Amino acid sequence: MKKTTGLAILLLLVLPCPAGGAERDLPPPRRSEIDSNHDGRIDQWLYYEGGRLVRAAFDTDNDGKADHFEYYYRDGKVWKVERDSDHDGKVDQWGEFDREGNQKMGAFDTNGDGRPDQWEFYRDDGTLERVEADRNGDGKADQWGYYDGKGNLERAEFDTDYDGKVDRREFYK
Repeated sequence: MKKTTGLAILLLLVLPCPAGGAERDLPPPRRSEIDSNHDGRIDQWLYYEGGRLVRAAFDTDNDGKADHFEYYYRDGKVWKVERDSDHDGKVDQWGEFDREGNQKMGAFDTNGDGRPDQWEFYRDDGTLERVEADRNGDGKADQWGYYDGKGNLERAEFDTDYDGKVDRREFYK
């Protein structure tokens, strides 16, 4: 029989035991770091306030940098998501969700300037209602697409001279 050292016994008494009650005595964390794919690198960062998860960051391409961010309602459901979809270090997609998990809005930076230039808006049931786009870079929509409840484009409107007024409409139904 192997002899147990005093250090090993001390560590067993001090470290929290997942199956035991010692873990219940720990205060809630302010931050957790997780290596979810077990490659030796942290790929999830969870942030808490008063024991409640308020935001999280994820490294989805395993380069050691967060590229997906989530923000949470008080009940723990996601209310906002931000993504760096092209992995250039800048967020280029944004989404907002209602308390039931339905997406309400999406925004996209399609030209790489760090600002949204395309927006999607959703109905309460989660179906796409409208898409708006800024094609001249002034921060205001100048193209609109309107969708039926099944995701089919019904009509599109355009402000081709960028004066803030629709001057062309196309109907698809």
